Amino acid sequence: MKIFKTIAVLFAVLSLTLCGCRAPDENREKRQYEFFDCFDTVITVTLYGLDDDAQYESVSSLCHDKFMMYHEMFDIYNEYEGMNNLKTINDKAGGGGIEVAGDIISLLSKGKDAYYKTGGAVDISIGPLTGLWKRYRDKANEGYGALAVPTEKEISEAAALCDINGIEIDEENGTVRLLKAGMMIDVGAIAKGYAAEKVADALEDQGIYMYVIAAGGNVKAGRAPSGRSAWNIGIQSPFDEGGILGMVCSAEVSVVTSGDYQRYYDMGGIRYHHIIDPKTGMPARGNRSVSILCEDSFDADILSTALFIMPEEDGRDLIKTTYSADAIWVKENGEMHMTEGAAEVFQNID
Repeated sequence: MKIFKTIAVLFAVLSLTLCGCRAPDENREKRQYEFFDCFDTVITVTLYGLDDDAQYESVSSLCHDKFMMYHEMFDIYNEYEGMNNLKTINDKAGGGGIEVAGDIISLLSKGKDAYYKTGGAVDISIGPLTGLWKRYRDKANEGYGALAVPTEKEISEAAALCDINGIEIDEENGTVRLLKAGMMIDVGAIAKGYAAEKVADALEDQGIYMYVIAAGGNVKAGRAPSGRSAWNIGIQSPFDEGGILGMVCSAEVSVVTSGDYQRYYDMGGIRYHHIIDPKTGMPARGNRSVSILCEDSFDADILSTALFIMPEEDGRDLIKTTYSADAIWVKENGEMHMTEGAAEVFQNID
């Protein structure tokens, strides 16, 4: 029996053969900065139109510093000196309110709102369940003992601690409180999207509009470089590690993918991955990956998880009535389904 653990990378590439793009003189202006110490993934920032090396150094430091700030704020596993972060909140569950930075208040408020918009599919109080599955997944991937899955009793006990209404946010005083001991916030479904959107805002505040931010399965793209009609954003194949399913040819767009090939283990011919359905306490079934195309990276992050968990019909209704977005589903049987808007900008890789 083989156990696989991969990091899925949805990345942006520039192709001269797709989307009517041509090789521009601005190639000499392309700058790319890559780092590995935030959000447990490779983050690549591609920039065009910078004035000189000094501006590149300044902007690359800005991007890294902001990603690192959000990484530390939203970390549920590690503490950092001089900071109350999500781990601090989780460790004090059942106690008093914890004073935190405004971005934590903002993220959690948006996370609670996402719960109601998605009918509970995205639940930032799901930490007891995701933590339970992570312990089993870590044992499986590290070879500790026989492969196993959580028992029904363990899942039921963890699910009883998941309560979106148990996250008490006091915006006026800047505090967060978890009402029950054992509760745990997990923002894995929304944190990178929030951070990428904030970094993009910071770039545009600097007058930089031609960029691509690629953070694992999250891509935030600004304007295409002069002389090109669009960025080509590659979507990883869930069936071929390192392979590309196709290209989204667009600009000023966020493309976020959730898939079952990121963190998982296989047992008895069944894949137990990290995207947990809050209603069942089990890994969601039916899809191999879901990619979302929309303007806002945070919304795309929410929707990629929600639509992975939901029946496709419900997901289509959600993005039609509540969000302005398009989607690409890759089903367990290999079929690809997509909305009309996604089909207009998607190109297969032959």
